Amino acid sequence: MSSKNFIKILLLLALLQMFQAGVAAQSGEYNSVVKLVENFYHVKHKGLPLLARVGMRIARPDEVKSFKLATFEDQDFSPAGQTDFYTAMKRTLSSEWRPLVQVRSRQDGEQTYVFTRDAGEWLSVLVITIERRDATVLQVEVAPQALVKWIQNPEQMSRSLINDATSDSEQ
Repeated sequence: MSSKNFIKILLLLALLQMFQAGVAAQSGEYNSVVKLVENFYHVKHKGLPLLARVGMRIARPDEVKSFKLATFEDQDFSPAGQTDFYTAMKRTLSSEWRPLVQVRSRQDGEQTYVFTRDAGEWLSVLVITIERRDATVLQVEVAPQALVKWIQNPEQMSRSLINDATSDSEQ
């Protein structure tokens, strides 16, 4: 093998390694937030069943690149320590994540956090919702123009996504 080909192979392997590290880092922060919820509240998450994951991949609109969801159902999320949880979550996420929405209710303990991060042509959105008995962690990469449409008319966009999902799954 010539030294030029050897160098090209090494460069290709280095690029592949960097790409895999980037994907792992993106996935790692989502996983870290899920683990934070588990450890902070002493609960366990449920992922989507295999059939649901396959259905989401088939029915995924063009505006959505990736989708990760963890649910925590029928567990105890006592409202104490909301500020501590938010502080721990901010430490868990890299500085690339920008807070978009933060809602905390002292009365019923509900919390909602939305963070965004630029992902090239896509926008990564991380949503964490915590209620008294349930919680959800969602990370999705979406086209920015789709997010703008959704914000302008969330009810119509939700119906459109549901219609796309049901019509694709029926075919």
